[in-house]
Amino acid sequence: MTDEGPIPGNLLTTAMAVMPHVDVDRALAAALLLDVPFWPQLPNYSYYEDMYVQAAEHFPGIILDIEKRTLRFSIDKFVEELDETMQHFDDPDCFDVSATYSAVYQRFLFCSRP
Repeated sequence: MTDEGPIPGNLLTTAMAVMPHVDVDRALAAALLLDVPFWPQLPNYSYYEDMYVQAAEHFPGIILDIEKRTLRFSIDKFVEELDETMQHFDDPDCFDVSATYSAVYQRFLFCSRP
């Protein structure tokens, strides 16, 4: 809404997923207040919340160092892990974001808006 009324074209509001919050509940509450809720990602809460880390969770060849906050790729590790990864290709649940990699994801999917 603007002071003059609704936004022309009936546009809805949303936001980018990456937020500076360290409080999971406050971030989720803020994400649910918009017209189009979004899944908050909180890299200041945990490095696992970084969107690149989350996207790489099940990708073969990834070398993740949480302590140093680094994410790297190894071609040798990729070759070692590719066959195993491909064996699960038809199982989308296998590639879902785990609770370790997101403190918010499952709560966001199954919550009701205020």
